[in-house]
Amino acid sequence: MTISIVGTIAGAAAGYAYYYYIGCITGTCPIQTNPWLSTLFGAIIGFLIFSEVSKYLSGGKGSTDFTSVNVESFKEHMNGDVIIMDVRSEGEYNGGHIPGAILVDVTKGDFREKISGLDKNKPVLVYCRSGNRSVTASKILSKEGFGTVLNLRRGMLEWDGEIAK
Repeated sequence: MTISIVGTIAGAAAGYAYYYYIGCITGTCPIQTNPWLSTLFGAIIGFLIFSEVSKYLSGGKGSTDFTSVNVESFKEHMNGDVIIMDVRSEGEYNGGHIPGAILVDVTKGDFREKISGLDKNKPVLVYCRSGNRSVTASKILSKEGFGTVLNLRRGMLEWDGEIAK
């Protein structure tokens, strides 16, 4: 957000500078002959450019940072002191889940409240049925300050390990 504001201001300054120093040589270009239009045009272009640069620099993920992994990598990370988080509904969880997983339904309004009591220094392994809800949960976990967040790509659809009930 801040970089977008900076981009808007920089674009506006560039637009005004373009009007002031260059203008339109023939005098028939409405954007270059009017300081307000030139400044507005520059602000819009600056906002768009800086917004896209911001997305590019952050890998297209905003301020989130998590990694999607395959089943083998997910299993490797399960050894040790980690939090395994199932973000599906209670019914899905009761139908079968990865052993040791805690249920924190990402679609419920209390998701942020429930994760606030967890240790942010432990790696969090997140999964759902297909990998979509777990991406949402992984973004939230990252924004809330959890250091290592690993999302199981394709979720339980790809899981070939033990299932607890």
